[in-house]
Amino acid sequence: MRDNILFRGKRLSKYDRKRSWVYGVPVVDDINKEISIVTSNTVRIVNKDTVGEFTGLYDINDTPIFEGDIVLTQDFRTRSNFSSKSCKTMKFKGVVEHVIEKGSGFYNRETDKNDLTMWYGSKFDVRLIDFDEKYCHYSWSKFWGCQVIGNIYDNPELLKIPEKD
Repeated sequence: MRDNILFRGKRLSKYDRKRSWVYGVPVVDDINKEISIVTSNTVRIVNKDTVGEFTGLYDINDTPIFEGDIVLTQDFRTRSNFSSKSCKTMKFKGVVEHVIEKGSGFYNRETDKNDLTMWYGSKFDVRLIDFDEKYCHYSWSKFWGCQVIGNIYDNPELLKIPEKD
């Protein structure tokens, strides 16, 4: 079980012109349709569209990686080819996304049968944005050398695909 479950969201205060980030645990107010982040001593209302979960991972600069972050990362295939300088420097830009999976069926050792019970899973993926293939998902574990370069809320210009000559 993870003991480092943490979320972030951008404040909705008219007194905070920068709309700074708040880190803590989210609380949903169904009556007012608001989400607040509870920190150790405060409760702050945040923009519900900016709430993202901490992945439990840190980038190469020890920056925590959150859902919605834009990262530069290296593809796992380049690890095995250190002789090529181009492979060492090849970086991909992507967005960290939280993915909920569901399925059914697994082998039950106790009954020695396949069980058709529904299961749900949760994982973080990096969706590459540097290629023509939109929404191309790769498993988070296949990437290494991640560096957070921004997030989709503060740096939307990083989401643009560069023009090809």
